[in-house]
Amino acid sequence: MNQVLAKIFAFFLVILLSSLSHAGEWVRNSDSSISFSGEIEKDELSRFLAIYKSTDRTLVLSSSGGNNQSALKIAEILIENKNLTVVVRGMCASSCANYLFLAGHVKQLDHGVVGFHGSWGAYVASSKFKKEIREVPADAKDRLLKYHMDGAEEEAKFLAKAGVKQELFDRTQKENDDGLYDIYLPGPRALEYYGIHGVRGSQDLSVLNAWPNVKIQYDDGPTQYSNENSIKGLR
Repeated sequence: MNQVLAKIFAFFLVILLSSLSHAGEWVRNSDSSISFSGEIEKDELSRFLAIYKSTDRTLVLSSSGGNNQSALKIAEILIENKNLTVVVRGMCASSCANYLFLAGHVKQLDHGVVGFHGSWGAYVASSKFKKEIREVPADAKDRLLKYHMDGAEEEAKFLAKAGVKQELFDRTQKENDDGLYDIYLPGPRALEYYGIHGVRGSQDLSVLNAWPNVKIQYDDGPTQYSNENSIKGLR
């Protein structure tokens, strides 16, 4: 497998912040509450199924993301639970934000932040992907395209069910590829604009003190901040 092919296969399987995470761990807190912390790994679905009950009412998250395929499969199950509250404590970014957070009927930020930087579908539609796929050997290109197209199609169905605009992911994919930031943190008005409803609490930007080298963009519609200028005013 050449370098470009390996890079594409690795998309969202090992994310920007994975080195700051530990292996994922599921814990049952009570008869109706579970927690997940750490990196979402390739075999996460089986570990989730071993602990999850359809009667669960709360899922507490602290994860910088990981394997997008596993996270999407889990979220497709969670979104059917109409009584589920997803609580973010710490960071929920990348595939944690794109899927697990969006699967909650109620989404609560409890001393936490939720951050985005693209999606599977946005990646497949990006100029970056089109450039990279041209460099893939012919004998692997069709298989790789099918893998990503199938994943993007499955993701689109989930996002439609969640009622979230693709615009969020297209925007953050491009701006992340352009190097404007590592993660995008939408404020209350931005969350509503992109179709992310039922959010309680607000982005706790002090959480990001633990990741001083991560470049962030906070956006609440007309008001935008980054940790390169006046972000301290929001803490």
